[in-house]
Amino acid sequence: MKLKALAAGILLAMAAPSVMAEGFYGAFDIGQSDFKKGCNGVAAGVSCKHTDTAFRLAAGYQINQNLGVEGAYVDSGKATASAPGIFTAEVKSSEWQLVAMGTLPMGNGFSLIGKAGFAFWEAKPSATALGAAVPIASETGNDFLWGLGAQYDFTKSVAVRGQYESHKIGNTTLDRGDLDTFSMGVVYKF
Repeated sequence: MKLKALAAGILLAMAAPSVMAEGFYGAFDIGQSDFKKGCNGVAAGVSCKHTDTAFRLAAGYQINQNLGVEGAYVDSGKATASAPGIFTAEVKSSEWQLVAMGTLPMGNGFSLIGKAGFAFWEAKPSATALGAAVPIASETGNDFLWGLGAQYDFTKSVAVRGQYESHKIGNTTLDRGDLDTFSMGVVYKF
């Protein structure tokens, strides 16, 4: 259902007129990541945190007024768990993204944005038990990424955007689950 809604939003964005200028842009976003299954199966008395700060550095090209492409590097932060004196564990995540961006102008500088593409992620787990390091292999993968948001153009060169995006993460060592990110950012158009 989510994919159908996203596809419909992108098609509407491509059909509507827009004021967004064509050309290159760069963006910096900061927000909160949520590793949805990051604390599943954690025993009582164990401290666990499945949210962290996420950063995105992106570059894109607005192909026409309603369709663009964007590539980004994202540091998604980490999920952590610990029982003092017994064990600590964390999983750090980072990824490269390649997405198509759809823009649906709403008037007065506001636009709705949608994205669909791929996240090429790496998850690096680490753990200690009774003070000794426990070897755990890193995992990599790629998954479908989708997102929705809004953008406000202050000028022809500067805009702010807020967005939500989601994709799966994890293969074998890590429970496969959603990695969701809410972020706000600044866009500079060249």
